[in-house]
Amino acid sequence: MAEDEPTVPPAMDASEHEPAFGPAAEIARLLDATEERITTLRDALDRSEKRLQSVIDALPIGIAVVSEDRRVLAANPVAHALVPDCEPGGVLPLEGEPPLTDGLAAVVRVASGTRRIEVRANAVAWDETPAFLVIIEEAEDMVTGRRLRRSGS
Repeated sequence: MAEDEPTVPPAMDASEHEPAFGPAAEIARLLDATEERITTLRDALDRSEKRLQSVIDALPIGIAVVSEDRRVLAANPVAHALVPDCEPGGVLPLEGEPPLTDGLAAVVRVASGTRRIEVRANAVAWDETPAFLVIIEEAEDMVTGRRLRRSGS
């Protein structure tokens, strides 16, 4: 090592420099407690979201959250089974594009196929964006006349 090169001290544990008392120690303890609390709350929120999602997925009716421009923001498996294009990122394909309005209750044809579906819509806030909770209770295959529920068959 050259004489003019600075020497770098070996890595030290940060706790060696933390005082065991005084304002800095109290702040360090409060930060640790806050981080633990945040972790606990995030874990609780994750568990709560998973429970809610499992309930929504188990509902015997189709449920989707759809933006004003018909973009599907969220949908449960039954909604997707009854209307195959009804999946997040897709567009709810209703023939004639009837406007989604609060309180809508109608039987409409799915534009991408031969199904007619019964829908209801209610306005909801979704990430501070206007959207609609769309409920799809059943569909009918217009070729066979067969009623479709739950699994889409």
